Amino acid sequence: MLTKEQAIALLSLEVVPALGCTEPVCVALCAADAAHAAKGAPKRVEIDVCPSIYKNAKAVAIPNFSRPGLEYAAALGAMIARPELGLELFSKIVPEISEAAIHLVEAGSITIHINEQESGVYVAAKVFGDGIGESIIRNGHANIVLTRCNGEVLYQNPAQGNGHESLIDALCDMRLSQIRELVEALSYADIRFMLDGRDMNEGLADVGLSDPGSTGLARGFQDMPDISGDGLLKRVVLRTTACAESRMSGVPRSVMSSAGSGNHGITAIIPLCELARHLNKSDEELARALAFSHLLNIYIKHYSGRLSPLCGCGSSAATAASAAMVWLLGGNDTRIAAAINNMAGSITGMICDGAKVGCAIKLGVAAGTALICAYLALNGIALPSGNGIVAAEPEETIRNIGRISQEGMRLTDNTILDIMANSNNSFARMPGAIG
Repeated sequence: MLTKEQAIALLSLEVVPALGCTEPVCVALCAADAAHAAKGAPKRVEIDVCPSIYKNAKAVAIPNFSRPGLEYAAALGAMIARPELGLELFSKIVPEISEAAIHLVEAGSITIHINEQESGVYVAAKVFGDGIGESIIRNGHANIVLTRCNGEVLYQNPAQGNGHESLIDALCDMRLSQIRELVEALSYADIRFMLDGRDMNEGLADVGLSDPGSTGLARGFQDMPDISGDGLLKRVVLRTTACAESRMSGVPRSVMSSAGSGNHGITAIIPLCELARHLNKSDEELARALAFSHLLNIYIKHYSGRLSPLCGCGSSAATAASAAMVWLLGGNDTRIAAAINNMAGSITGMICDGAKVGCAIKLGVAAGTALICAYLALNGIALPSGNGIVAAEPEETIRNIGRISQEGMRLTDNTILDIMANSNNSFARMPGAIG
């Protein structure tokens, strides 16, 4: 069971800024670490990735850069060669770096290999410069576990973990009611930093609403007739979509991530901000709701996996947000459990077919569903135990979601990956709105 101090520590580790989609920047970070070890100008880069990293980095835009794709992410990382920047590595892309990275790719100096024996988060990079640098990232997008130069170990994490698995294990030993009690007991001063995520992600949503983006998804939602009496549902969908579309289109602004994903952070934060504004809640109340949302997201991801065949925004972050919405609305533990079960019985089956601008639609749908399920729960409406994967206790329902993701959808994930790997689609440029 987490102590207050451990809860703050876990939130500090799992709720962090990220510039660009976390999978391309993970590849870039690994290449940067290897290039830093190799020293000198990179001549060749070899990348080994698990299927999930490949899937989520294939088509998504890169901030401050005109072309998407793993090859370019790897080349950019190798040219920047500053692993200390972590998940904000792309902030250092300048024209000279861009030109050098494009040259590396066009010269055929970047090799990408999909390692089907690896799962979760896994990237290995080998960079040939003055020496041969090697780096491995595992179990977390910024978690470097090995760095070598010419075969000599420069850094190694023997545990191969991200250093806070014990905190996550302690969290998952708790009942959801205990997590709620813990959040309520935290000092506002200790969780005030949750509002940094509000400011960061809401700011990007504002950008998305002022700029139609690569496909105009947010603009399309904005032009729809109001679908709720007070406009709350539309605002939740609209602002979540706008934030995600901007991020997936490569807008060079960081978002606050949650459990290793920027899109999870958007989904766990934006709907609660809109509801808090609608209810005229204080900053302290919002900060607690956000802390609850992030901790529940970490909890669910422990079972479903950091990267999974299921859309994590729908099955995890939106479920966490829905439960936190119920808390913000004054609902008790029974109502919170109902929201989780309602979410499990609705959009759990949403697949993950990689990170790309189309994720914005999924996030908008997930956020809207989270609000609907929260209000249903608040009004005493809950899917009963035995209704599909819905169990008597929310903790068991969450474990069922994890089983579907980890066991039941392996073939589905392989099929998705095969479709993507053999697609004839070109991602040389991001698509524009239909004229």
